[in-house]
Amino acid sequence: MKTIQLFPTTVWETYLNLDLDELRREIYNFSKVTPSKNLSNIGGYQGHCFDYKPLIDAIKYNVPCYEDPELGDLFFSTWVNINKRGNSNKRHTHSTGITFLSGVYYVTVPKNSGNIVFFDPKSMLFETTPDGDYYRRSHSEVCEPKENMLLLFPSWLEHEVEPNNTDEDRISISFNLIRKNDLDNLQHVYSFETM
Repeated sequence: MKTIQLFPTTVWETYLNLDLDELRREIYNFSKVTPSKNLSNIGGYQGHCFDYKPLIDAIKYNVPCYEDPELGDLFFSTWVNINKRGNSNKRHTHSTGITFLSGVYYVTVPKNSGNIVFFDPKSMLFETTPDGDYYRRSHSEVCEPKENMLLLFPSWLEHEVEPNNTDEDRISISFNLIRKNDLDNLQHVYSFETM
């Protein structure tokens, strides 16, 4: 019998060729002058607005796109994650109503420093139907990161990062992409007068 998989959730994976030693120096210098925020991180450092042009250019080059409609100009929101032993990131999404695509780039990945886990957006439905018990399948997929790996994924896709079980830092750069057209539309909405 043929099995047809309908409506898959796509995660794009590729590898970049950046100078990781230089990038690590930039990240540690950035972390010394930029305060950490506590959003999805459980411990560890999360510093926002990290602007590293070679990475931004590489991401732009690798964003999946089609001719129609055109992708247009992109704006980036980036942050650095430095997870030490025991640090992790709780289950979350990057949905803001305006984020076009999200992703993460891996700078330092010691063995056993934590995988990224993606969760099936339909998982709640499986708990409420009889066929969910009978045809049960995994509600999550584990992706083992590697240095220089770039992952791109829908901003609504729930994910978490497992704890770092090593004494070495695990370093990644997360980001959201916003299209200029979507920003323009949002500004148009905000221009309406309140009644």
